[in-house]
Amino acid sequence: GGFAALMVRGSLYLISTVAFFALELFSFCASTNEILRQERRAFAIRRMCGATRAALTVRLASFLAVGVLALPVPSCLALTLLGPPVSTGALAALLSILLVYVALLCVFLRRVFPGRE
Repeated sequence: GGFAALMVRGSLYLISTVAFFALELFSFCASTNEILRQERRAFAIRRMCGATRAALTVRLASFLAVGVLALPVPSCLALTLLGPPVSTGALAALLSILLVYVALLCVFLRRVFPGRE
């Protein structure tokens, strides 16, 4: 019937969306790792010249925010104006994007600051 076909299509759509997101996340992490590897000396020089850990954290957080949050957050916020059920999905997407951002920030901060001060 129609319901079973709809569930199969929905499941395939969900699986393909998750696979695409995983591929996108993998490529973003690989690119960001390469950029951080190239900038490692610059971070060390900034620290030797007096830059605080907080200043470097803000620098890294803003770099990641441009890559991770700049496009999807305004789109999700615009979709929340449409009301339910679209706003519910947009808020869920916004929450998951923010969680991914925080997780990526923690991972990359550990790579920039590998040891304790």
